[in-house]
Order: sequence, then C-alpha cells, then structure tokens
Amino acid sequence: MGEPFIGSEAVRAGRLTPYALRSRYRAVLPGIYLPPGAEITAITRAKAVWLWTGRAGVVAGQSAAALHGAKWVDARRPAEILWSNRHAPRGIVVWSDSVADDELNVVRGVRVTTPERTALDIACRYPLDRAVAVLDALARATKLKIADVELLAERHKGRRGI
Repeated sequence: MGEPFIGSEAVRAGRLTPYALRSRYRAVLPGIYLPPGAEITAITRAKAVWLWTGRAGVVAGQSAAALHGAKWVDARRPAEILWSNRHAPRGIVVWSDSVADDELNVVRGVRVTTPERTALDIACRYPLDRAVAVLDALARATKLKIADVELLAERHKGRRGI
C-alpha cells in the first residue's frame, strides 16, 4: 500500500523532480500525494489529512477510529481532524476543539485522539445510528470501556452534544 507524502518535501529532498511529482503521482489533497495505484482507505485519508496540516493537527472522529484499528470505517467519508484552520478543502472536516495532552496518542506515527476521546467526539457529533456502529467497531478494536468515556464526558460537562 502506498503511503501519502508531502510533495514539496519529496522534491526538496531530491527524491522526485517537480515534473515527476505532477505527472506520476496523484494529488489527494493540496500538496499531498499518493503513489500510482495506491488505494485510498480511511487510514490513508487520515494520514493524508494529518500531513495536510503540516503535522500540526490531531486526527479525530471516524478517522481516529480507523487509525485505532476499527473495521468498516467508510473510506469515502471525509477525513476528520482537530485543527485551527477552518478553511479546509473538500474531503476534510475540521473541528476546532480543545484537546488535553492526556487525550492524545500517536498511532502509526500520527497524532490522534485516544480511543476514549474519539468515542466522546463521535457520540457528540454523529447521528445516533451512525455513532453506535462506529463506537461498536472502535470498542472491539481497542478494548474501550464505557466507564472511561463517562469520566471524560464528566470532564467536558457543558460541551455541545453531551
């Protein structure tokens, strides 16, 4: 499987020429490319959106669930990320929300919300039927405990969707 990469970094490092980048690789987001034939999965989208933020964002929601190993995350849905720039291109949902240090993990080299924070975000932001399906898959993949999510919800009292 081909991994997404930042095109300008590849050119600057001498791994590709600008012509090769434009002609042989597919842009999946502005400045973010995939090798020829690479499949776009939910995990690929999550990594690409993180790179699009310059590695400054935090992957959240269903994208975080995919990185945590949840199965059946729809690869056609937009990637979701916590980041301050709300002017995202098509295919990205940006949330500007605070996140505590103990609500962050690094999975596959990508900054991502913990399973508990991911569950909280999904429960607050998704319609009930979709939330239940994603949360079930997340719980199976991570050994998520409802009690831990309830503690986190207590911390975020007053948050929309609680």
